[in-house]
Amino acid sequence: MFNRDYIPNTPEKFSRSKKIEVPLPSTPSRMSPLATRTQKEKRNLFKRYCFVLIKPSKILEAEKDYASWGGIFRNLLIGIAIPIAVLNILFMQLLLRFVNEEIRKTFSPLLFKLLPFITGITAGIIWFLIFSALFFLGQMLLFGISRLFKGEGDFKTQAYLISFCAVPIFFSILFLVLTFFISAVVGRWMFLIIGLGTIALVVCAFISVIKAIKITHGYSDSEAISSLIVANNIGGIILWIIVLLVALLKLAIK
Repeated sequence: MFNRDYIPNTPEKFSRSKKIEVPLPSTPSRMSPLATRTQKEKRNLFKRYCFVLIKPSKILEAEKDYASWGGIFRNLLIGIAIPIAVLNILFMQLLLRFVNEEIRKTFSPLLFKLLPFITGITAGIIWFLIFSALFFLGQMLLFGISRLFKGEGDFKTQAYLISFCAVPIFFSILFLVLTFFISAVVGRWMFLIIGLGTIALVVCAFISVIKAIKITHGYSDSEAISSLIVANNIGGIILWIIVLLVALLKLAIK
């Protein structure tokens, strides 16, 4: 019996059939998202350090996505170790000018010239370790207080953003100290600039830390200020208790 629906295997049949599309391999991107992010961070990091005290909300909001433990230690290393090393090198250079010849002869000429750099780097490492320990203790206290204020952020982000603010703060302190030394040569009017710069630095540092807490935990300005004040008061009380215990211990030993 003849089937009228039958269509022979002709070219027309294959042309009317559904085309099978074979997926082509996707072209690999030239740079992975992680690599793109890393290059973007390297490209903008110095600029963000410079402007975080001027535009804290904008800069810290952008830096929130880069929060990492490595970033925290990088900020502490740049913000603490380097300024302290530079200051110590300058102080040692100044101090060695007043060393008499008898003390100079106890060192070799090369070692005497390298002494400021050796002591500067050593002091930078020691203070980096001390300040890092104190920094994390303070962050733990602040994070605990933030939980009482129903903060939504995590410890890593909070520590990263606040340590990010510490970099320009400590470099500004370094600049003010260097300006103080220059003022002895340039004139007394530089003391006015140093005083105004110190006031501006304190205000900018306070605002940037408040913004870091606000962005981390989703606070309002008043909540961020309240949590910081409570944490500072508790930290101050703990510090005074430790000092008092040490003093009592010394009296007991004597």
